[in-house]
Amino acid sequence: MGKTLKYPFTVIKQFFEIWHLHGARQDLQRWIDSAMSEEYKWNQGSPGNLLFFYDHLKELIAIAREIIQERKKNNVKDEDDEFEDAFDLIRILEKRTKDLEDFPMNLTLEEMCFPYRVLRSFFKYKTITAWYEELHRWLGMALSNDSIAQDENPEEIFPVTEHLFKLIDTMNVILAIEQSKKS
Repeated sequence: MGKTLKYPFTVIKQFFEIWHLHGARQDLQRWIDSAMSEEYKWNQGSPGNLLFFYDHLKELIAIAREIIQERKKNNVKDEDDEFEDAFDLIRILEKRTKDLEDFPMNLTLEEMCFPYRVLRSFFKYKTITAWYEELHRWLGMALSNDSIAQDENPEEIFPVTEHLFKLIDTMNVILAIEQSKKS
């Protein structure tokens, strides 16, 4: 990858220094639970904690988009970065994992080996602008007495949450792969 991606990987690293993978998933799940509730439910510290997570998740989405755009600009195909030896990838991830909860459980083995496909799928599902609007809407619902479930049926909600969990896990895998290249 080009020099322009040095900053994005720094941002990903900083995200996972603030939250271990399991902690990021927990905060996302709390956010989802709060947004789904018909009463104010954000009880994990101050609402500022949710705003902090929201800002960092938006930044992670922006970086994911930047990575995809840079790969497209440089004509890098997913197969070029395929992690062919799944066992090596598991060993790399295992080194970074404090316990099983910090393993990217929301991804299949194929998705772990082709993490950039997951990012492309994320942006095929929604544009970056649509993701920002969706996060903003979920934020408002989490900090109010309204419920996202009043506006949408579960079939519309599940793919959004699934993509967000996969994004977090995928960015963790990408960081692990990039860091393994340096060692």
